Amino acid sequence: MRRHEILLNGPGASGNEFDVAMMGALLNTVDEAVQGSLRLTIEGRSRSSGPVPKWLRDASNMNATVSGSCTLLVLRSTPLYEVDPHAFGQVGLFEESLDPTMSAFDIFEAALNSTIKDGRSATSATGYDDALLRTFGKFSHVFDRGIDSITFGMSNGSASSAVREKLQMNRSHTHSFDELRREIPMPRRALVAGVLNEIRSDNLTFRIVMSDFILKGSAKQGARSTLQNLWGEPVRAEGLITFGKNGEPQHLLADYVERATDQDLELLGRMPSSGVGSSLSLETLKRENSTAGVPALYGSWPGDETDDEFKAMLDDLQAMRKEDK
Repeated sequence: MRRHEILLNGPGASGNEFDVAMMGALLNTVDEAVQGSLRLTIEGRSRSSGPVPKWLRDASNMNATVSGSCTLLVLRSTPLYEVDPHAFGQVGLFEESLDPTMSAFDIFEAALNSTIKDGRSATSATGYDDALLRTFGKFSHVFDRGIDSITFGMSNGSASSAVREKLQMNRSHTHSFDELRREIPMPRRALVAGVLNEIRSDNLTFRIVMSDFILKGSAKQGARSTLQNLWGEPVRAEGLITFGKNGEPQHLLADYVERATDQDLELLGRMPSSGVGSSLSLETLKRENSTAGVPALYGSWPGDETDDEFKAMLDDLQAMRKEDK
């Protein structure tokens, strides 16, 4: 078991009475943040509709002990490889950077630390999404109870490491989380193509391996048999993609997944763009030859165009090809 300490500092932690509301707000936020951080690491999203998957419930299960003065919360969590040796013991199964000797709480601490540092610098972090930032912001309810700061006794790595460092959060950090949310690119619809692998049957999450990127995604329950039949095969998928602050795709909520052609892989098999800081116009496309123009369009689509506008762009491209012949 891993041992974690959360120390509360401020007038609200100095009284003799046990503040049930404050501790409830703290425990609820920690539980939600731990689940969200682990889910984001594995699935590319910190929250989803529907029941919580069993693997996530098991991995984020913790035992809590509160000091009599309500100033110190001690949590004990289980390393991931002990929760499910078959799944989490295979390092490359979910996430190449996921250390199975870490617990879900360790992953939460690392995500919170990365987010707090990102709020103080120009670094682009991918350790959070909009929903996780909103969850981190719920720590404000603890500060509303007379707490000035919360100190986490954070592990610097694997379970075998004895070195721990302190991570302190105060109310100003909850304001910076709101600022970071405004910097995250808006979700966009996109078409992508690649090889389908690593399907999870409990919540139909998967990965699409592209030429330059591995995209995490999820499908609707009705797509179960389709995903099973296409496992290991080239596929094309369309849906809503969410992005991290640095513009890299984090998750694809797929409307459908179907078998891809070689042409699909050629045109759609690259990392989709968030569209932030770039633009694409027909004038730009006309400066490209017809071979480069179509992939350029697919690599940037879709933006804010309607279906009719996009069809018009395709018609213009076809006309350009005829002119070049």
